[in-house]
Formats: sequence, C-alpha cells, structure tokens
Amino acid sequence: MVLVHGLGVSGSYLLPTALQLAPHCHVWVPDLPGFGRSDKPARTLGVPELADTLIAWLDAVGVQRATLLANSLGCQTSVDAALRYPE
Repeated sequence: MVLVHGLGVSGSYLLPTALQLAPHCHVWVPDLPGFGRSDKPARTLGVPELADTLIAWLDAVGVQRATLLANSLGCQTSVDAALRYPE
C-alpha cells in the first residue's frame, strides 16, 4: 500500500495510518517532489509530472503492484498514475 499525501504537506501526516496498516501489509509513504524531505524541482510540477514521478519511484524501490491510498492532490496524482500506467 502506498499512501500519497496532499498539497502543501509531506507524507508525515500519513504515518499514523501507515502504522495501523503495517501489521497487515507493506506500507510506503513517499514525499512527492517539492514536498517534505524530497528534492525540490526547479519549477512546480503538475499532476501528470507528479504521477510520472510516483511511478518512477515505485519502479526504483521495486514495487511492482500497489494499492494507492491518497488525500487531496494525492488523489488526482494517484488517479492519473493509475489511468496512464494501469500495469
């Protein structure tokens, strides 16, 4: 399960949820680019670019299949990722 945060925050507010889920499944809580402890891009990224980055991160950490649980901007990012990368 990947918890995807919303606009203006980092994934840290999702850590209590991650702790509740952790006994039942693998849980990841990434920070999207420009948020939390992530690298800051040269410009603000739109939803498609955030989705591309989320998919690239999933590939980089070896997650081949995931359930995305999101809030706020994370919802748009997750839906865009799911639509464009259904595999």
